[in-house]
Amino acid sequence: MSTHAGSCHCGAVTFEVQLPNGLEKLRRCSCSLCRRKGAVVASVKLANLRITSGESALTLYQWGTRTAKHYFCSVCGIYTHHQRRSDPTEFGFNVACLDDVNVFALGPIPVLDGVNHPADRRAVAALEASSTPQLRRLGPDDAEACVTLRQEMLREAPHTFGASPEQDLASDVARVRERLADVSGDASFGMFAPDLVGFVGLRRERALKMAHKASLWGMYVRPSMRGQGLGQGLVQAAIGHASTLAGVSHLHLSVSEAAPLALALYEAHGFTRWGTEPAALLVGDSLFDEHHMVLSVAVRPGD
Repeated sequence: MSTHAGSCHCGAVTFEVQLPNGLEKLRRCSCSLCRRKGAVVASVKLANLRITSGESALTLYQWGTRTAKHYFCSVCGIYTHHQRRSDPTEFGFNVACLDDVNVFALGPIPVLDGVNHPADRRAVAALEASSTPQLRRLGPDDAEACVTLRQEMLREAPHTFGASPEQDLASDVARVRERLADVSGDASFGMFAPDLVGFVGLRRERALKMAHKASLWGMYVRPSMRGQGLGQGLVQAAIGHASTLAGVSHLHLSVSEAAPLALALYEAHGFTRWGTEPAALLVGDSLFDEHHMVLSVAVRPGD
């Protein structure tokens, strides 16, 4: 461990750095600030840089995301050090401020791309990941989100669901949490962007003579998220899960005549209508027929 003393130009600010491995991560940077100050910078852990005098003379400058903290002497204006944005556990410091280092003898110094900062690239990647809908099987921790979306669907599309908000068992958080914890064959899938914006459930019949059947239920995608293939992903997830259940050969569902796009989606995935129930739903003063559909999951289109 070597210790080096440093200072600004006027001497109002002095500091000390401890370097366990000498000068590390030597660099210049092309960001709009660094290309103006032109300093050669090295890195050190926060605990290894200590202001020995003149801390009150330091001026803090922040810009952009205001994450990094750049320190300058308020008397002579020299940059001494900064707390890094890409690694807040480190200080970057002005190598030219060290008393015993000649920056002109260091040889070629790499220039980092500060215009396309790594923290910006991580932020963009995180934003893209969060804005790209993610499909996954739901678990007990998703119960409250499920209930919130369920209440929305019953409120916004009453003509497409048989349940009513005031009587809906699937709007009880405790009951939904218990159901989502059951891995006996039933499953629910959700689309997240990043909140839950789409849902579909799969329920297998329990009676011995009907255990070859499963039902797709509760299919819904928030209106603002439609047209992006989310419904297709949910239907495919339900079909895929049904095909893994030993003994299940047929997948059933019912769809209101008031949901022609949903009907077309199911038909595109191989479901066929085997019957229509007249006046199945009464919403206010309006009656709606309901189509009953089935898909053989033993042999599916494209298999």
